[in-house]
Amino acid sequence: MNAYPTASTPRLWVFNPGHEEALSFSREKRYTLSKEIRWMRHELSPLLRLLASGEDLIYAPASPEGIPARLLNAEGDDLPAGCDLPAELSVVLWGLDDHIVRELRECPLFDSTTLLFPPITPSYLRLSHRRASYDLLAYLTDQLGYPSDLLPRWIEAGVDRSDTELRLRAAIEGIKSRPLGDPTRVLIKRPYSSSGRGVFPLPLPLQEKHLEALIGSCTRSGSVSIEPYLEVVDNWALEYTRSESGEVSFFALSHFDTLPSGRAYLGNILTSPEDLWERLTSLMSEEALLTLINAQCTWLE
Repeated sequence: MNAYPTASTPRLWVFNPGHEEALSFSREKRYTLSKEIRWMRHELSPLLRLLASGEDLIYAPASPEGIPARLLNAEGDDLPAGCDLPAELSVVLWGLDDHIVRELRECPLFDSTTLLFPPITPSYLRLSHRRASYDLLAYLTDQLGYPSDLLPRWIEAGVDRSDTELRLRAAIEGIKSRPLGDPTRVLIKRPYSSSGRGVFPLPLPLQEKHLEALIGSCTRSGSVSIEPYLEVVDNWALEYTRSESGEVSFFALSHFDTLPSGRAYLGNILTSPEDLWERLTSLMSEEALLTLINAQCTWLE
């Protein structure tokens, strides 16, 4: 439905981790989340009460063990059985993809309610693709003088297996010859991925079993990013908001930990924005951080 919510439309808050990988599956295909992700969605959805207010509702999906989906109010309490829902709900998603839209449309909880979804635009899909990270880093290399050895090699699948193998081998050799990074491994990232999903280290020298897996991954996903394996000092993200007019503004810092093996996400460090800013500017100058933020805002716009 292409309707848009009014300012008074109550919101439906939905926590749907795993949406990055879901984007790689067309809407015609059924996408099954891993059991771990389904547990995350089920158990962590009540945290959205920190964002909900007023007449807002929270969607708590079914658990892997068969606990049915339910609705919570803005305080995180279960709605009473038979409670009337608003005629319309504006859906606020953790991440937008066709599969969560279909899940909510088919959910019996909303049989008498019209759900208003944000549009899945071409620009949203471009920014969700791993290639956008490459494009941003290339921009920073050009504008701010970042070392070009940081740039990944973006490899598209070839016309056949042999062509794909040649492209991947050449890219790995190119990355391995750079002065930056661990010479005993490279990092592989699939197009729609995040830490812990679609990101994996590839040991060198290349073994046949690893090569076969890499060729298969590149063929299935259409492309892969091959990057230097860098020694991580600290993990940070810059977060932005975008207005309806397209203006991008810096919103907050995110400081998180990852597991040393495989770079999987471990958890966030929760503290005040001021403390996060102080921590990061102890690792880089405030001037360099502000320059980076301005450059990223320009690129995102």
